[in-house]
Amino acid sequence: MRNTRALAAAGAAVAVLGLAAPTATAGGDHNQPRNIVALPSVIARGGQMTVTVDGCPQGGTMTSDAFRTTHLTPVRGANETSRGTATIRQDARPGSYDITVNCSGRRLTRPAAFTV
Repeated sequence: MRNTRALAAAGAAVAVLGLAAPTATAGGDHNQPRNIVALPSVIARGGQMTVTVDGCPQGGTMTSDAFRTTHLTPVRGANETSRGTATIRQDARPGSYDITVNCSGRRLTRPAAFTV
């Protein structure tokens, strides 16, 4: 019975490491945008939203169907992070919207990043 528990624990540990490995590898490329965060995640038309992107040390741009193309500026003291503020269009329809960022020629899209 003890061996069965030990094998089950070892199998679970291997499974967790297997899931964590792609994340660790993706984080190793410092010039690849990742982790797009939009706050607030639910916003009214005309409201302002802050978007933060890791892996974007030089700044860049962000786009969405709900706001105009907006600049991302490097965050002082945050090694690889950039941030921008977007104003949601008055004519944006209710629903979920994607955000696409472009940092140093590399693009990343976060589907359903926020809701109007």
